[in-house]
Amino acid sequence: MKVVFLDVDGVLVHQGTISRGRGLPPIQRHLASIDRECIGLLRDVLIRTGARIVLASTWRLSGAQTEALILALEEASIPRSALIGKTGNRTAMKGPIAIPSRGHQIQDWIDQAGPSVEAYVWIDDEPAQPEHSHPVVHVRQGWTTGGMNRQHAELAVRLLTGEAGRR
Repeated sequence: MKVVFLDVDGVLVHQGTISRGRGLPPIQRHLASIDRECIGLLRDVLIRTGARIVLASTWRLSGAQTEALILALEEASIPRSALIGKTGNRTAMKGPIAIPSRGHQIQDWIDQAGPSVEAYVWIDDEPAQPEHSHPVVHVRQGWTTGGMNRQHAELAVRLLTGEAGRR
């Protein structure tokens, strides 16, 4: 199985879309904030690679945000079944403070899934922690630059298909 560990804010939602739906109920407000072009690029990655989605975003912690994402996936012709799970809530110590560690959360999910994970990619606007060697598509400054773009999608496809190292 191929897996996309997906962050939402900065990847599918950005400053150009966040205010859409202001005043609407939570699910509709979150749904309106998802950039349709960005989710279309995600759909292309999934179609071209056969990958499934694991939600690694803080959106996994909110029922309204998770439901809005599912609705956006369905609107983009991505079946609900493409979302196969969510990462856990593991934290790491940074000095005396426990902070969420997405890299550890992703590794925990992979370890639980076992050998069924043949390839994966982490798509996030935050840089990966240096202690992790996960294949990452870093949507650098995605919040201010419009989220995921075609280059990010192409890199995700190359990482999931093993083409990234063959250029």
